Amino acid sequence: MTDFNPTITPMVYTKSDVDAIIKNKLQENLISWNASFNIDNIIKQGIYYISGERISFTDNLPILNTGYISGQITVLDANGCITQYLKLTNAGGSEGKEYIRTYTSGSWSTWRELQSTTVFNNGIDDASLKNYEDNGYYTGAILNTIGSATGSDLSNLYQITEAFKVDIKTSKGYAHLPSGTFFTMKVMNNYAVVKASQSWGASAFHTITQKADIQLWDGTFLCVQRSRIADRGWTNWKIINI
Repeated sequence: MTDFNPTITPMVYTKSDVDAIIKNKLQENLISWNASFNIDNIIKQGIYYISGERISFTDNLPILNTGYISGQITVLDANGCITQYLKLTNAGGSEGKEYIRTYTSGSWSTWRELQSTTVFNNGIDDASLKNYEDNGYYTGAILNTIGSATGSDLSNLYQITEAFKVDIKTSKGYAHLPSGTFFTMKVMNNYAVVKASQSWGASAFHTITQKADIQLWDGTFLCVQRSRIADRGWTNWKIINI
């Protein structure tokens, strides 16, 4: 009995070989987007890539602005029940999002946005939280540290928390969430309405609203919000669940 001695040499690909294979595969299903395309017509099961400039609102993409786009469309077909899963980078809206919809009984469902949640594992100060303006969900804990725009409130936390609970119930509101606050926040940014309003002959105010369910360090649960209207400064936090 002889020893097993395979003679077949395995095929080895270099990085450049792999890059070329991927590039060629992508080009097979690459769609250069223009005014003649309609996403309703992409119904054969597979993965497609789109890139180009959106200049028409008749293509049934789930955005309300024109501009350059790039995306990946996954189509699934189960005996005529078709699902489109769209990952889209929207330069005109300065965002990347994911959407899904299904075709059944002769019509498409409404696009649904698949929203992820940004988690601040190491905490975030309230002043930095103002920088998160994209539509979506955010969660974490407030830690106003020395050197932040808000400043540290840890040495006077009890008094600040009590003042916060009083002032948010008035028209005055309170400037920042106290340290030790755990929050789940939803951001609403109407940039798409602002862009669309130009075609209506109107001019909508660009408004960003942060709405948060919060639990203070002493266990108090509240629902609060603040807004930035017409790109002016942020309002103070005010209670909305009385």
